[in-house]
Amino acid sequence: MNLEEEIKKKPSVASNGEIVAILFVFITILFFIFPKDNNNNIERLVLNENSNYDLSISYLKTIISTNPDKKEFKIALARIYQKAGKERELYKLLEELNLDDFNEKEIFYPYYYKFYSDRNRTEEANRYLTRIQMIMKAYKKEEIEKIIFDMIKKKKIKKIFNFTDIYIKEFKPNKRELKKLYQDLFYLSNSNKKYEMAEYYLKKLLQMDKREWAKPAIYFYQDRNQTAKVIEYMEYLGMETNTTTKLSKKELKKEELSNEERLAYLYIKEKNYEKAIESYQKLAKIDPKFYDNLGYVYELKKDFINALRVYQKLFDKNPKKYRDKIIYLYEKRNQFDKVISIYQKEAESGKREDIEKLAYAYMRNREYIKASREFEKLMSKRGEEFKYFKLAVDALMANREYKEIYNLLQRNEDKFIKDETKANYILKLYLAINRLDGAKKFTKKMFK
Repeated sequence: MNLEEEIKKKPSVASNGEIVAILFVFITILFFIFPKDNNNNIERLVLNENSNYDLSISYLKTIISTNPDKKEFKIALARIYQKAGKERELYKLLEELNLDDFNEKEIFYPYYYKFYSDRNRTEEANRYLTRIQMIMKAYKKEEIEKIIFDMIKKKKIKKIFNFTDIYIKEFKPNKRELKKLYQDLFYLSNSNKKYEMAEYYLKKLLQMDKREWAKPAIYFYQDRNQTAKVIEYMEYLGMETNTTTKLSKKELKKEELSNEERLAYLYIKEKNYEKAIESYQKLAKIDPKFYDNLGYVYELKKDFINALRVYQKLFDKNPKKYRDKIIYLYEKRNQFDKVISIYQKEAESGKREDIEKLAYAYMRNREYIKASREFEKLMSKRGEEFKYFKLAVDALMANREYKEIYNLLQRNEDKFIKDETKANYILKLYLAINRLDGAKKFTKKMFK
């Protein structure tokens, strides 16, 4: 198959983006060839674009650079900025424009008003506010409300934000109407992930009815990981619960527990251990199960004295459950005698693991002779005699207890004399502790 046939077999297909780009290039060419005839058509085509805003913006900037006096295209660019949500670019462009000569100029008034208000340019802001008020006066209050709620339904977030404040100043809706409006705007903004705007309306609602909106505020700030704010409203709810008379004592106790427990968790998250301790102290007085949490927070705070005090009480009531925790805390406080007393009781069972733990506890407490004797007890375990014999020797060697080593060798040398490797180990030990007499006697036994 030759190249020509291959090309015919695989026709080139342009992507949607490439088609749009080609179309805009073609329109640009038309503009330069027939500028007067195509101005309106080009502007209409650009403004009808609902997805490729960047391409529309690039095209209009090119046209404006060659025709800087044509305000129609600057207006078109401003509308594209508005649709694309590029407020910074929109405000910059609006500063350059004088819209008095254009129809439908009022669509930009809220942007001008907000732009100048944000910059404390009161005179300019008031000028646009007056113009907006004049436009609004042509409508009834119900019609303006219908416009706002239509915007809410269509999710025109940015327009709502600018429009609502002006509506409130002009028509002064009553508290019930205002609350309904703020509520709808809060949920709309939040569901569309416009969190800054959602927080703005949430604060308005909290000012109107803090008790009702404290819980939604908790969930809102919890989703934003703003723990300090969550704590603020949790604390407020706690205070409100304490003063309410609507709940029965049983319901009140349940709600107090729920709020305080959640607060304690949030305090830990914020590493505010003092506050967490206060919360768990309150909770533990109501329900003793929270002493476990209280001890845990003391531990996080590295207050091992108080942690030990709490867990000691828990250990006394349930030794099996809190055994490992109390041993850990004893060791943190270097109270190895307490650890040993626990292991001594457990070692009475005669289980290998319990005796071994006791031996190592003696080692940590530098009671090497006692450790050695516990290891020696384990030599009775079949198949592990030499392992525990060596551990018994190592324990004594750690403190150079040569006399005890000699006695240990005397008691156990006959057990290993028939094994050449083990017998040589014992012979070297006699030499290492400088007991030549023991070495000679053992050598004679080896060669009998």
